[in-house]
Amino acid sequence: MGVAYPTEFGGRGLTLLHQAICNEELVRRRAPTAIGGPGVDVVAPMLIQFGSRDQCARLLPPLLSGDELWSLGFSEPEAGSDLAAVATTAERDGDEFVLNGCKIWTGFAAFAKRVLVIARTDPAAAKHRGLSCFAVDFDLPGVDRRTLHEMTGESNAPITQFYRVFFNGVRVPADALIGEVNDGWRCVLWSLGRERGPFVMRRQAELEGHFAELLDVIKGRTLTESQVEEIGRLSVLFDALRGQAMRTTRRMAERPGELFPEDSMDKLFYVYVDQQLHHLGLELLGEYGGTRMVTPSGMDAHKYTVNYMYSRAGSIYSGTDQIQKNIVARRKLGLPGA
Repeated sequence: MGVAYPTEFGGRGLTLLHQAICNEELVRRRAPTAIGGPGVDVVAPMLIQFGSRDQCARLLPPLLSGDELWSLGFSEPEAGSDLAAVATTAERDGDEFVLNGCKIWTGFAAFAKRVLVIARTDPAAAKHRGLSCFAVDFDLPGVDRRTLHEMTGESNAPITQFYRVFFNGVRVPADALIGEVNDGWRCVLWSLGRERGPFVMRRQAELEGHFAELLDVIKGRTLTESQVEEIGRLSVLFDALRGQAMRTTRRMAERPGELFPEDSMDKLFYVYVDQQLHHLGLELLGEYGGTRMVTPSGMDAHKYTVNYMYSRAGSIYSGTDQIQKNIVARRKLGLPGA
């Protein structure tokens, strides 16, 4: 999994370009979707950049091998898209921190060994300043996981399973702190910036695989003029998305550790292509669109319906479209803030 991560911690010691090529080849071979994305894309880079050597040696090998899955404990029910509006607290008590609060949209929580939690350690500081990151074991007393039901109806699917996680007086050892106390905001921003590149590279390759599969299924069908035009437009969009993803990969390889507004552009672009592709799939289903049956044409209506509904979540997860557009407007285009 960790093609671009250090060999001493279980990676392959190669570059992000190698990682991109590996992802493309796996998709081309129609290999199963890799699990453990949050751990590989977000947790591993944070540990390598901000964690101690002991933390890396202890936590990275089982993470990269797939023996241990991780969840992300960032979003909260009352915070909306304001990631810094964290209400979960972590109070120091001797050699431990005591966690209290709630996280939402916690993927993989049913199977994960640990969750990366951002919590408020200094209530008196500005909201971006008093945050810290912790590696929290799900087995600790006081951690309560509750299932959320998705619009897709796939609440029990391993890949898209989400939970609401409650922390009630959870005592976390001090060595679970990643980085410095009250420096969690910098850790999270850096890690999310690192996530977008590999995430978009992998998802771009996966979406191209879905597109090729869709074209195979409808081969020989009589299409409307608008459907033919949409297929052509998507072909061009995929060429552009692939080029953008590779440009991001090269930039990250050449200037590791930097954050760029282009990361937000990548996310917006990927989500748009994702939604357009699955909207086309629903259109091609015709009267079967939105159902859970196999159509006479051979299209799996259940798959395309679920993929369409899940694609709508892309406008929200990893920062809403509105947040991403504001970042691009201010940091790339130099426009004044609202």
